[in-house]
Amino acid sequence: MPTIRLRDDQWAKVWRMLTKVGPIHRLPESGKVYSVSDAHIEALRKHNMPFEQLYPHKKEYRKEPWVM
Repeated sequence: MPTIRLRDDQWAKVWRMLTKVGPIHRLPESGKVYSVSDAHIEALRKHNMPFEQLYPHKKEYRKEPWVM
């Protein structure tokens, strides 16, 4: 499952949109980091919502810029 981080200044707006798409899971040890589905990622991109996609393995760790 994709893992994303939400920006503090846009968190409430993005959170409401994500919960309409389906269930999401917060990773408690990581702050505002969530495990989401591919449908969530598609919806975020469709609505130009800011997020940072994280990758699970340190070797593969790449950051996409905040998508707007």
